[in-house]
Amino acid sequence: MIKLFNYCVTDIVVKNLEEILDKEYTEITKEEFEGLLHEYKHDSENEYLWSDEDENVICSLDFGNPATSGTTNCFYKINDLGIYIAEDNNRCEYFYYGDIGDTSQFIDYYLNYCTINNEFIIKSIYKLTWYDESDDCYKAVKDFIKEYTDDEDGKDLIEFHGNDLSCLNQKIQEFVNDFETEDFKIGTYLGNSIYKIKKKLYYLTDDSYVFNTEYHWYLKEVGEKCYEYFEKY
Repeated sequence: MIKLFNYCVTDIVVKNLEEILDKEYTEITKEEFEGLLHEYKHDSENEYLWSDEDENVICSLDFGNPATSGTTNCFYKINDLGIYIAEDNNRCEYFYYGDIGDTSQFIDYYLNYCTINNEFIIKSIYKLTWYDESDDCYKAVKDFIKEYTDDEDGKDLIEFHGNDLSCLNQKIQEFVNDFETEDFKIGTYLGNSIYKIKKKLYYLTDDSYVFNTEYHWYLKEVGEKCYEYFEKY
């Protein structure tokens, strides 16, 4: 890394600038430098400058909501600069997310981009696509999942079986005799949809399935940590 005017610049960029201008980087003028800035990538605060070759993608996250459907924002580390950088496709900008090895901003800000609270982490943490599982960010996410995963589920189990045209919400309405309620799903917790039925919380187990019109739905009561989460949020 080399300090060039107001930027911390990678060696690859410096070498490229020297080749284009045919001079040592110490001889490059500010005007020449600023004239070539558009050839490279920089963060929103204009402190770092790097090239595509410098980027090492760690993971990506598809926000998956109507406003940003299909928008994947990648999280990178730039080894030569010693920093994490993430792109925001909606704003066409790159943002600094701390020094390599410090995962606090990855957890507290990158994963919270849409909702600005723990709900987004809980909701979408399993939608991360990982490209580098050796980075500290991967371990940080695994530790987060471990922290919020219940040691054991609750005692209740509700089952729905049939071979007719139906949906889970309709069956829950029939079960509680409440046809005025539109949706029993109250949110998502660590990748699982959570349903509130008669003041208790349930998640749809992996054993549940639908084949043609045949359905087998198993709703298991959640554990203590999940209850605490929804009481808080």
